[in-house]
Amino acid sequence: IVLLDVEMPVLDGLSTLPKLVEIQPNIKVIMCSTLTTENAETTMRALALGAVECIAKPTNTQDIYSKDFFRDTLVRTIREIGGIPEKSPLQQPPSSNRANDIRAAGLATNPKSAATTSRIPSINERKINLRPATEGFSGKPEILAIGSSTGGPNALFKLLSTLRGVDIPIIITQHMPPTFTRILAEHIQQQTGIKALEGADGMPLVAGRIHVAPGGFHMLIDKKGATPIIKIDDGPMENFCRPAVDPMLRSAVKVFGQKIMTVILTGMVSEGMLGARDVVAAVGRV
Repeated sequence: IVLLDVEMPVLDGLSTLPKLVEIQPNIKVIMCSTLTTENAETTMRALALGAVECIAKPTNTQDIYSKDFFRDTLVRTIREIGGIPEKSPLQQPPSSNRANDIRAAGLATNPKSAATTSRIPSINERKINLRPATEGFSGKPEILAIGSSTGGPNALFKLLSTLRGVDIPIIITQHMPPTFTRILAEHIQQQTGIKALEGADGMPLVAGRIHVAPGGFHMLIDKKGATPIIKIDDGPMENFCRPAVDPMLRSAVKVFGQKIMTVILTGMVSEGMLGARDVVAAVGRV
């Protein structure tokens, strides 16, 4: 895992990234950038070139990006990328016997599932009952809600490019700093051909349009008369995130009930789980 600055002398981050990937194809690069439009654009290009995540540098002008916040964000990001359980020390050396690691974590030992389950140490501690398809809402949804985090932007581009012509609103919470989410919306529109905007307070949800939660705020769904609208909220972080997926889903369920379809992408740890549970309780689909 490499932390790569966007701005560097001699060779900048965007020029360095392809050289790193060429030398070590499975490298995981985290782009570190200031909150400027220019650097956000550069970071989006870096994500397209193979970087897995971006984080904002600490600044003197925004308390949210204080030194401690940056440290905590960086540590959580490394844990997510490396699949390191929250209570395990970062310096713990990898074991040579992965099967024993999986058994010790209380995980399924099926070789086919080991690669996916090893990132979630407590999976067997939870009782998961899948609802029969016949019990879920089978009609056309009125809203598509997507939660996305580490590695998300490129996955979003691929997913959304298949949704041209979808005639319901799409709402997205992607874990990203301020400024970056506006650039993300612009890149989504450029790469998918679907109208995309950063959400704003009071903005109506429009069928066939993508609405991206603004960095630094939760994006909630409310109603003005019969029209679903966006409500921007600066309340406390949830799961160390703002915007967070759970509050978006909670509020959307109140407006759309069972007529909600939810997609949770990987790289989320437990973010989105409680909101998805609310969707299922309302007989929506996840």
